[in-house]
Amino acid sequence: MNPLAQCLSGLAKEEGYNNTCLPGVGVFKASESRQREPLCYNQGIFVVAQGAKRVYLEQKVYEYNPENYLVLTLPIPAECETWVVPGEPLISLLIDIDLSLLHTLVRLFDEHNQTSDTSESSLESRSLYVCPVSEAFSATVLRLAHCLHSPLQSAALGRGLIQELLFLIRNYSAPFI
Repeated sequence: MNPLAQCLSGLAKEEGYNNTCLPGVGVFKASESRQREPLCYNQGIFVVAQGAKRVYLEQKVYEYNPENYLVLTLPIPAECETWVVPGEPLISLLIDIDLSLLHTLVRLFDEHNQTSDTSESSLESRSLYVCPVSEAFSATVLRLAHCLHSPLQSAALGRGLIQELLFLIRNYSAPFI
């Protein structure tokens, strides 16, 4: 089991969505594969520590797994498929996109003349996308997962780590800000 899956498995006590001590952050666990089915996805960042998921939206397929994470900037209805290896449940970290943190970053990027393309086609392509997990992103997600085991660390560090993830997504992956 990789370090992120090992850290998150202690937080995934039940099947399905498990709340953490940090509002807007949860851990999802599925012990069985699921065939393609309709779901409504909320906006957020979806990081798979173990297993894999595939999202079908219109004519496109988006797969995310330990090497790729999913970003949804809008809630969408889609179809989803889940793969697990027997004895190794799917474990993923779900992070709501906190608009107050996003507004802070937008202001900072603007102050530093780092605004991104706001054309209609560019904005449309940013509603759902899969990005490769970078070393920096992986390290920040692991730090966030560790802090979720402590209400004190979550309160002191959690929002800052989420802001760091949003910054990394904007700067090094697929800019949505």
